Amino acid sequence: MASPEKITFHEPRTLTHYGKKYFNVEYKGANYRVRLFPFQETQPEPKEIHCLVSVDEAKKVHIVQDLQPYLEESYSSGCDYEFVVRRAYADKHYYEVEDRYGLYFRLNTDRVLLERQVVTCRVENIRDGRLKLELLSGTSPSEDSASPFNEQTLAAALIHELGDLRPTAWDVDELARLVIANNAYSERMAGKWVRKVLRQLTSKPDLASDIDLCDDYAQMERVLREIRDAIRNVLESTTVLNDCGEQRGIFQERLTTLTEQCSFYHSAVEYIAVGRHIKVIDSLFSHLEISHYVYHAAEKLEVMMCIFNLLPDLMEQRMGKFFDIVTSAEEHYWKTDTFRRAFIRLLDFYISELYDEVANTTDVKRPDFCNVFKALAIQLLLADPARDADLYDAQLSYARLYRMAACFSTGSPDYLLRRSVLSLSDAMAISAASCFSWDQVNQLSLIASRLSEQVTEEDLPDYNKNYLTDRIRLIADSSGLSVAPLRCESKQAVLPPAIMLWDRLQFFTEKKLNWPNAALKSLPEAHRLWNELERELESRHSTIEQLRQVRRKERPERGDE
Repeated sequence: MASPEKITFHEPRTLTHYGKKYFNVEYKGANYRVRLFPFQETQPEPKEIHCLVSVDEAKKVHIVQDLQPYLEESYSSGCDYEFVVRRAYADKHYYEVEDRYGLYFRLNTDRVLLERQVVTCRVENIRDGRLKLELLSGTSPSEDSASPFNEQTLAAALIHELGDLRPTAWDVDELARLVIANNAYSERMAGKWVRKVLRQLTSKPDLASDIDLCDDYAQMERVLREIRDAIRNVLESTTVLNDCGEQRGIFQERLTTLTEQCSFYHSAVEYIAVGRHIKVIDSLFSHLEISHYVYHAAEKLEVMMCIFNLLPDLMEQRMGKFFDIVTSAEEHYWKTDTFRRAFIRLLDFYISELYDEVANTTDVKRPDFCNVFKALAIQLLLADPARDADLYDAQLSYARLYRMAACFSTGSPDYLLRRSVLSLSDAMAISAASCFSWDQVNQLSLIASRLSEQVTEEDLPDYNKNYLTDRIRLIADSSGLSVAPLRCESKQAVLPPAIMLWDRLQFFTEKKLNWPNAALKSLPEAHRLWNELERELESRHSTIEQLRQVRRKERPERGDE
């Protein structure tokens, strides 16, 4: 593909398609859809937009907006601006930061930052639609106010402050990683950390006697009290929070969340130990069915989730009834913040527990397959990706829904599997509400059909997503997925059309490789060819093992790196 041509389109029209806004532009007598930048969603139609126009090997035209002119208009090299940390990769020494226009950039620093923290950065240069940023300080005027903690120093501080109060059952290093982690990960993993601690204490149910199980529950209650009291002691009776500087609020929130999770599990263990857990779930279901309301719904649903985790067989028995209750009511009953967020957490927990089991089957009549597919559909209808990103992974949920839909006879496997891959890269994100409605969530075959029919290639706007390392570029666009060296003058296609994958994955190299024109016949042959391809893609002067070691330290930046 040749270098893209820069073109300015005047007076573009804005249209809405499948719930999303696009610019409509005319190029050489044909109309094309162009995606909006986030800041353009709420602005009046612009008088002009700057675009990059390229033509692929199949002579198909691709048009995407050029970010460079907007950055040059909004930023100046050498000047300082505020950004918000949106995603933290402290172990990789970089962060994703967001500007006031909703655009994301990469910030390289050895300092420990947390999500939602406001930071001041200096723009060193503006090039190729990216800002090179230098971290100056956080929100506090004093440079010393930044948190001194990383995973190791926070773990050491917790051990020092707790002393003999530290529970022996928990892993302090893992707890510190959880508190330091990016926001979405921390929110999802708080309960999983508590569950992991408890699972280390329990006997195997199929081998344990009733006495052993009673002992397990008694030990769980004791350990949960110890952990809850220890974390509360850190929050209320030590100087750890005061030492957090500008990150105090975030550390406080995350440690409080862990304390609450311990309380929820403690309640669940108490109910199970005295045999009241069935009555608790029956009462909750009864209220949901009669009035579609539960007092303190978030807390009660959390306790039910804890019971289900401790008794997974019970979860499989009762979730069918839960789906019947939820889908028989009006959708807007569950759209309030309390129910929406609680349901999303419960559904995400249920999906994560069962998905690996159903991912290896194509039997759409299996009850667990149907329930997971239905859970994904309900979750995507209820969720708002912008507001609920801390509760679930929208891209992963869409990818799973598309993959499972491919198993139905009413679905189009090639089409749906391709959409599954593109959903993971966020190259195509379409609202579930535009595919199927609330009154159709029990008609699984119909959902698979609607997912297959919702978009044709001609209806899609052009997109172009790039992911870079120091040596390789991966491109996801309308023509498929391609991998090539970062600096590649003459791109030679490696895979013959006869053996290309359904998602049209292609590799390009500088020189023509001696690749067979038919399917590979043996593993040694495949291993040899892959090593040759890998060596040609990354570097002709490094060994494969050296390159693998480098790749382990790298993490491609999300978005349009």
